[in-house]
Amino acid sequence: DGISDEIRGRLAKVRRLGVISRSSAFQYKNTDKTNRQIGSELGVDYLIDGTIRWDKRGGGAGRVRITPELIRISDDMSVWSQPYDRQLEDIFEVQSDIAAQVLKQLQITLLEPERQGIEVKPTENSDAYHAYLRGLVYMGRTGWTEEKFRLAIRMFERAVSLDPRFAFAYTQLSESHSAMHHFGYDSTEDRAGKAKSAVDRAFELQPDLSEAYVALGWYHYRCHRNYARALEAFHIAQRDLPNNGEVLGGIGFIRRRQGRLEEARHDLKRAFELSPLSADLAIDIAETNLLLRRFPEAERWYNDSISLAPDQVAAFTDKAWLYWYWRGDTNMARATLEGMPGKQTPRSIFYWFQQELLEREYQPALDRLATTPNDFFANQFWFIPTARSAGLVHGLMGESERSREAYDTARILLEEEAKKRPDD
Repeated sequence: DGISDEIRGRLAKVRRLGVISRSSAFQYKNTDKTNRQIGSELGVDYLIDGTIRWDKRGGGAGRVRITPELIRISDDMSVWSQPYDRQLEDIFEVQSDIAAQVLKQLQITLLEPERQGIEVKPTENSDAYHAYLRGLVYMGRTGWTEEKFRLAIRMFERAVSLDPRFAFAYTQLSESHSAMHHFGYDSTEDRAGKAKSAVDRAFELQPDLSEAYVALGWYHYRCHRNYARALEAFHIAQRDLPNNGEVLGGIGFIRRRQGRLEEARHDLKRAFELSPLSADLAIDIAETNLLLRRFPEAERWYNDSISLAPDQVAAFTDKAWLYWYWRGDTNMARATLEGMPGKQTPRSIFYWFQQELLEREYQPALDRLATTPNDFFANQFWFIPTARSAGLVHGLMGESERSREAYDTARILLEEEAKKRPDD
């Protein structure tokens, strides 16, 4: 996966070429779909397919055999193919040559900065590179889970420990720390400091590295909500990364937080063109349409997200939220939640609780709270003790003393947490 993404990333630096993102491209691993079906779904004219085989017998770095194939969608013809059988330490030359051969077949002439991006060799240490590739795969997973970010951090930390001059790994390490901070898993100054230290080190090693500007943009956005500086960094990154959907998405998220909703909607849809199978981006576009009160369009995008990743939870819960706001329709919301997988996650329990509260099913709502594995519901937007939610229900049931007791329990928990996180 990592090698495939590295080849994809080199091609994406060419301004005249539109290249699909890793998250969308990787969904076709081991697929039974034909090349024409894939081309139609992604809206592309060419595919790069192929095989990668490893042989580490006899110790040492081992050998790798890569057989890429460039396929033209219109007639399902193989335009170019060439086997590469090399030592693992030559992998960067192979990736660069594959990208160069593809561009040659497409008759695209490179500008000098693009040529440099194609031929980059990020590290001399093959073990560090392996760790870096694994980190990229973790970060490419659907969803914003703590496990995903922690696994990625572990891999990128290993990469920079094996090669302290590995600038690309520092940029990804910074992005992973920023994500931990932003999504509420560790919103401490220490975590923000780790994100800044990693991106600073990347700039020390390569002052003009575009990927470092991407990481810097996420740092300003996710750790300090400094949207002006984040936009400045993202726009610098765009000069050499014109096909980077991550940057387009970042710009869209910032504009949405600035209240520039129409611009945000445009940016996120452009990002989706490069990631047409991204269930996460589909949710973001749906949310933006919801804020614009374009409720039918929001519904369509939530449905698209569910179709792309039916094993997720977020699109189901957010679609239920849409029906509450749009129509006050608890029946439609309930039907949506009943189709949701993973009904015992904190997120799903919280939304089921809200559903039962709106239906005035107060005892089932209290029973639901009792099943949550945590004492609180938390993400980047809220921190709600389950006792606080129970206090609300008891109050609605007319049980004032039990309501007071529950709220007091919540107060004690919040005071304890505030001591741990005085800046939150």
